[in-house]
Amino acid sequence: MAQQSTGGKSSTYGSGRGPTSDGDAIFRLPPFFYMHVLDLNANVTRVEIGPKTYVRQDNERVVLSPERMITVPPRHYCVIENPVARDEDGVIKLDASGQVHLAHADQEIRLPQDPFPLYPGEVLKTPPTKLQVVPADSALRLKAILDFEDVGGKKRVAGDEWLFEGPGTYIPRKEVTVEEVVHATTIRPNEALKLRARRETVDRDGRVRVTGEEWLVHKVGAYLPGAYEDVVETVHAHVLTEKKALHVRATRTFKDQFNIVRKNGEEWLVQMKDSDTYIPEIYEEVVEEIFITTLSNRQYAVIVNPVGADGKPQLCKRKLIQGEKSFFLQPGEHLERGIQNVYVLSENEGLILRANEAYTDTVAGVERLPGDKWMIRGPTEYVPPVEVEVVTQRTAIPLDENEGIYVRDIKTGRVRAIIGESYMLTQDEEQWAKELPKDVESLLGYHLGPVVMPQRYPPKAASGRNIPPAPLPAGASFGAMQSVAIQQQMPNQNQQVLSQNQGPFKPPPGSSFNALQAFSQEHFAPSTQRGVSFAASPGNIASFGLANAMPNQMMDEELWPKDLPEAAEALIGAGKDPLADRGERGGKTVDGRGVRDKTKVVTFRVPHNAAVQIYDYKEKKARVVFGPDLVMLGPDEHFTQLSLSGGKPKRPNVIRSLCLLLGPDFCTDIVTVETSDHARLQLQLSYNWHFDIGDKSAVAATKLFSVPDFIGDACKAIASRVRGMVAQVPFDEFHKNSARIIRTAVFGMDDNGKVGKTFHFPQNNLVITSTDIQSVEPVDQRTRDSLQKSVQLAIEITTNSQEATARHEAERLEQEARGRLERQKISDEAEAERARKDLLELQAQSAAVESTGQAKAEAYSQAESARIEGEAAVEQARLKAEASKIETESELERLTAAREAELKYLSEKNHLDIEHAQSLSAIELTKFKDMVGALGADTIRAIAVAGPEMQ
Repeated sequence: MAQQSTGGKSSTYGSGRGPTSDGDAIFRLPPFFYMHVLDLNANVTRVEIGPKTYVRQDNERVVLSPERMITVPPRHYCVIENPVARDEDGVIKLDASGQVHLAHADQEIRLPQDPFPLYPGEVLKTPPTKLQVVPADSALRLKAILDFEDVGGKKRVAGDEWLFEGPGTYIPRKEVTVEEVVHATTIRPNEALKLRARRETVDRDGRVRVTGEEWLVHKVGAYLPGAYEDVVETVHAHVLTEKKALHVRATRTFKDQFNIVRKNGEEWLVQMKDSDTYIPEIYEEVVEEIFITTLSNRQYAVIVNPVGADGKPQLCKRKLIQGEKSFFLQPGEHLERGIQNVYVLSENEGLILRANEAYTDTVAGVERLPGDKWMIRGPTEYVPPVEVEVVTQRTAIPLDENEGIYVRDIKTGRVRAIIGESYMLTQDEEQWAKELPKDVESLLGYHLGPVVMPQRYPPKAASGRNIPPAPLPAGASFGAMQSVAIQQQMPNQNQQVLSQNQGPFKPPPGSSFNALQAFSQEHFAPSTQRGVSFAASPGNIASFGLANAMPNQMMDEELWPKDLPEAAEALIGAGKDPLADRGERGGKTVDGRGVRDKTKVVTFRVPHNAAVQIYDYKEKKARVVFGPDLVMLGPDEHFTQLSLSGGKPKRPNVIRSLCLLLGPDFCTDIVTVETSDHARLQLQLSYNWHFDIGDKSAVAATKLFSVPDFIGDACKAIASRVRGMVAQVPFDEFHKNSARIIRTAVFGMDDNGKVGKTFHFPQNNLVITSTDIQSVEPVDQRTRDSLQKSVQLAIEITTNSQEATARHEAERLEQEARGRLERQKISDEAEAERARKDLLELQAQSAAVESTGQAKAEAYSQAESARIEGEAAVEQARLKAEASKIETESELERLTAAREAELKYLSEKNHLDIEHAQSLSAIELTKFKDMVGALGADTIRAIAVAGPEMQ
């Protein structure tokens, strides 16, 4: 029982600790086992070590069953808590009663040694553990928890930290704890390691570092941070090139790596000439990467706040840099308006300049004061100095004879119109916007709504009819519309020429609907010729037909698009006739000319046989222009608007126009009259009218516009006369003689008692030449009903008479047709019988021919078959004979070839055998000759005589 108990407790440390039962009295301890025995009399616990057999006494008690001794393998250690005390010789100290002394609350680290037991009170805190091996480029950060003196004699105070650097094996101490394993950081080329001191220390270069201080380590290789050093980050170098620099700012005052003292907040530029790569120091921060600025020989730039020779920014100063040049912008510098191109001015261009500060103009040799404005003209190239500001760039405005602009002199305020010349505004001039009333602008055709214009010349399909034009999208420009029309009408070659050279279309100020009617008729008549117009630089325009060769475009010429008022475009595309559709002039207006350029001279095309009145508010006088002509308004001139009556019956202010058509024309009005017997009638009358202007003198021209609404006045006057005349006659008389009564009322009677021919208005020279009664309708319902009944009765009588006549005629025609049909039927039956007889005769003849032909065909086919069989047999025999001959000849040729080949083979073989024998004999002969030559004559003679001599 004792052996079994001992064997069961030896496998683990301390597995059998604790008091044992009194029944176990004998304990056999193997080698390297121990047990604890308590003497109950002395109350002392001792250690029994094997090998031995222990017999427990009655006053003893086993408090720890047999346990295996603690074995610490090589390169291992263990930690014992509450170790026994030993003297200088290493002997365990005991008290007077024999109890071992313990170092309570202490620890002892035991290294590899002989197996040892645990004395009573000792605790194995850490079982045997492998010693920690520290590899190269690594270290253990150690911390002292007790004051002690290390192996080297250095005193360590509790709280001190230091490194145990590898390679090596670390031997633990009870006064030291391992905080962490520190690994070296590899510093590659173009990298640096940023470190921070956790407390005051000395770095590896021997420099004292205070708590919180940061620094960089640039040395390439592995770097092991010290005990009080923390790795913040790895700093990578910035690669600098010829086109890239580094903008750096100092965060505190220090001396940089170029031994230059930098103040706190100072900024500077690091370029490739300073270093190929740059690693910012601790007190430096990279603001941004600066790329090189390159100027060509046609560019310049103005640097604001340039850096001076002392490296400091010169605030509020500017510096001009001209190309060709490449440079970096220094910190604080920036380009004003970026990189700018040199002003290249042609002879039609200029620059308006203003001096911002006093300076000497080297070009003109003039002293310029601040605020001075002047102008330079081309051809030249110009780079403005820093003291000069370019106000604007002027271009000469090419103007034809019918084009102009308004110009104001900003010094005197005088406004004038420049017409028919290429003009460039000076430094003291500006374009002046002429304001017009909204009604006038509307009549001129300027609107802001979307445009859907028809094409100028609608294309035609194969049938000859016009194809309706596709509507353009809302907001389409006039140039887009005209391009579509041109592309659909012009030949391919001419279309390419025009489309490559035409610019954007800018329609000039146009005309009202009245003016455009006559203008479209005059200028847009169908023509078989198409052409393009060229505009020269002075503004002169010449046209060339596309049917001829295109002229060589001169240096000062460009393709000029002939702009048309969009109202005219609409009239042409819609197929409106200026005379037939003139009644619609007060209806729909053409919208889409866009916003008027108020700086251009207002133009108005006065159509043929029309007049426009223009009033000059500065000179306080009016002028009248007769068409066809082009009106160009001066700065103080305005159109006289016409507001005419329209509609049926006439209503005031229906038609608004700028031009007055002189006629002949007509107008229609509805007049209500009452006869003497109180029959109320509604008359629709039409009058032909024109203006009698004679020699177009100033007095006659002024009279034209003396009556604002001549249509309304004329219609009222004529209606008054007609009502007065009709009121004097009864309804029956008026119904019979309405035309004469109305003509008499309008034109009156002459001295001879005849109706007059004209009705003249002396106020404006308006002449009514004729009148037409278009309709007469009773206003009273009873009168209208009675008239309608009488008309219906007359219509019914006429209708019945016509029906009877038509019925009688139809019956007569039907009888005649029926007779002709019967005669035709009899004639057709006789003809059919004759045709049937002819058919039977032809059938009999056909049957006879058919029987005879069949017999002939069979005999012929048999004879032909026999002939073909005979010829085939002959041909077969001939072919067999030829085949046999061919086989015989081929066999003969084969045998002949085989014999010849065999003879040739034997001949060649014999020849080769002969050559082989000859070669062998020659070889043997040569061999023998060489052997004889090698032995020599004396040797052969000696061999020959050697036999006899030996004998």
